[in-house]
Order: sequence, then C-alpha cells, then structure tokens
Amino acid sequence: MKHGLRSMVVLACMSLAGTGCQYGLRDVDPELVRPYLSSAFESSGSSLDTALNRSRVWLESEQSIGFFPLQHQSITRSDVLESVNILQECLRTSESTTEFCDLVLQKLKPMEAVGATGQGDVLFTAYYVPAFEASRERTSRFRYPLYRIGDWIRGGLRRGRVWSEYSRRAIEEEGLLDGMEIAWLPDRLQAYMIHVNGSALLNMTDGTTVTLAHSATNNMPYSSLGKMLLEKLPELDGRMNMEIIETLHQQQPDLVAELMLRNDRFVFFEQVDQARFPRGGLGIPLVPGVSMAADHAYLPPGCPVLVVTELKDGDDAVPFRRIMVDQDSGGAIKSPGRADLFLGIGPEAGDTAGQQTNHGRMWYLLPR
Repeated sequence: MKHGLRSMVVLACMSLAGTGCQYGLRDVDPELVRPYLSSAFESSGSSLDTALNRSRVWLESEQSIGFFPLQHQSITRSDVLESVNILQECLRTSESTTEFCDLVLQKLKPMEAVGATGQGDVLFTAYYVPAFEASRERTSRFRYPLYRIGDWIRGGLRRGRVWSEYSRRAIEEEGLLDGMEIAWLPDRLQAYMIHVNGSALLNMTDGTTVTLAHSATNNMPYSSLGKMLLEKLPELDGRMNMEIIETLHQQQPDLVAELMLRNDRFVFFEQVDQARFPRGGLGIPLVPGVSMAADHAYLPPGCPVLVVTELKDGDDAVPFRRIMVDQDSGGAIKSPGRADLFLGIGPEAGDTAGQQTNHGRMWYLLPR
C-alpha cells in the first residue's frame, strides 16, 4: 500500500544520511525486551495469527524471492519464514505470559532497528484506508479521476519519452491518461490522498462498492505535501496535520493544488477482490492493528516485529506494546528510523491515524 494517508501526506521522508549506520538491525541484550514482550503477549489475539499466516503464505511463494537476501544484512527468506513458524508455535503452546516470553527469547533473537540516528529512535506514524463516495462516470460533481495503467504504458514510449519521465504535473495537465479513468472523486484532495495512501474503498453512486489497490507508479520521487505547506506558510510555526491540510485546501485551494502537482510521484490503481482488501505493497492483505510498513532496503519484509511506542487519543497518549508484522511499504517510509502502523478502514480509523507522529523503538524477531 504505497502510503500512509494522513500522516504520510504530512511527513517528509527521513534518511540515514550522517548516521554512520551500515545495517538496519543490530544485536541487543534480549532481556531488555522482556517487559515489552510480556505486554505484547497480553494484547495479542487471533488477528496476529491471521497476519502471521498471511506472511507465511507470502514467504513460501515465488513472489517473495526478490526481496532476499536483505541488502544490508544476510537475512534470508528462510530466516523470516522460520521466525513466523516459531512465533506461531510459541503463541499456540504458551499457557502463561512468562512461558511465552521464555520460549520466544530462547528460540528467537530480538534485533533492534537502528533508527534514524543509529540509536534505535524510530518515528511511528499511522495510516488507514479511506472510504469515499465516487462515480464511474465524470459528472459536474465528480471531476477528479483515478487511473488504471494500460499495456501501452509499460515499457513503451509516449510522445518520444519513456513513461517514467512524466511527472504528476505532466500527466494531469497534458491529459496523457484520458480514457483510462477507473473512478471519479468529488474532491481534488481526496483523489490525491488516495494516491498517497495507495488504496481506497469507494462507495459508488450506482450503489456498488469498489476496492482499489496500488498497481504501479511512474517511479518518480515522492514529496510531502505537509512539508511543502510548512515551507510555504511559515506562520504555521511547524504545526501540521491532516485537519490543517483540509482547512488550507478549503481556504487556499489554488495553493494546495499547485503544491500537490509538485509531488512528482503518480500512482496507478486496479480493482481488487474485496476478500483480499486492503492489499499492502507486498501483495499481502493487511490486518488492522497488526500489519505495518517499513523500508525493505534495510528491514526484512514479512517478519514479526515487537513495537513499542504510544498512540494518541485526543490529548492523551496511550502506551502501545504490540507484536506486529512487517507487510507493507511506502513512498515516504525510508530508513530504519521510520515505520507506519495500519489501523483499519474508514473515518474512525482515519481520525486515529491522523494524530500519530510518535517516537519509539522496534525489534525484529529472528531465529537464533
């Protein structure tokens, strides 16, 4: 799901520049994670087993071969598959929190994500799948399209240029995709948000429901709308969230529209079976509250991860200690110092996701 909608619109990419970190993971004293592992076990449920099963199926398929061995460490597909199997066995056989922690730490090795500065500091955001009203046809109300990708685009030339040389501005202003519309939205920002998120549930005007997933991109760089707005409007004094973006879109639509065009990354969509929706960047159906996105140039996809951070609930911050599964990626999720937590579908999940910009730590659970 080449995302995370609300927080990903807001945040710029982070990198390892200047950290001196060669690897995405490092060894730590396993006993340091025991208290967090205990809390995570107490909050685990059937959703975790579902997510682990989906990772196992993906890891056993040819689709996962190209992701391994991990670029910066010799972590293999077999390693991650073994982790999934061991963790599932620990969950099935443990009769107490203590027994679970003992088994996991005996059989699995927690390896910490080095973070943005090499000190284990990870910035966690959250994302969700939006649900919007849409039309199959353009009307006076529904004027902003989402596009499918055609065979003539893949590897071909258009007006003397390869497809990846066309920016968002060129695609939209030159009408290069006329006739390839898959749905129409009533709001420009809604359509843009779906691009950033990479998927959407659309309630069509004809009474049907369409589930869209990321199909491809023009392979151009992603630029954060939130960061561009902060640079353009210093009076915001560093304050940025989705509510502010929506307000600015209402008050200064021309400015927001122009800045959206400066994000060169353009996304194509395809309709997918609702039974496999929402689908992440690995092709794995995501599980709310369990699936997460990370940078697979540094961190092993499909792997169970112990996450320690907070979730904001209005003015309150609630401790979040959970075993999650790395099953997605995102254009703004770069470096082992970034992670994005998938919270679900619809406006309630969106309200929660939009508040999340919290720091924390995470440990990938790998075989000993």
